[in-house]
Amino acid sequence: MKISNIEVIRFRTTTQHHPSKWGYGRWDEPRDTTQTITKISTDDGAEGYMVGGDERIMEHIIKPMILGEDPLEREKIWNWMDQLVTFGHSLPRTRDGDRGLRAVGPFREINRPASECHHGRCAQEG
Repeated sequence: MKISNIEVIRFRTTTQHHPSKWGYGRWDEPRDTTQTITKISTDDGAEGYMVGGDERIMEHIIKPMILGEDPLEREKIWNWMDQLVTFGHSLPRTRDGDRGLRAVGPFREINRPASECHHGRCAQEG
């Protein structure tokens, strides 16, 4: 199994979360916003998803680096992300510290749908 595509999917939604001038969130009146979901596909049809993702970073930095790689080698890919942040490009972190490859996590159990897994742990694991 090899990673064959990375796609950032944009969609419109409504949110009540608004960033304050200090960077943390506050609740306010509903407003329209655009969000993203990143989809990583493999040559055998398996898919992994994560909420968020910057189209430019995925297309120009991440995609060329991991296309053709085995998604089950998560630690290697995470190490590459760490090296990018430490010595090269600055990949922004999300609220929970993720650097943009949470979508690789569900590939750990390739016979299970991604909806049963969260951060690499599947629902029926102990």
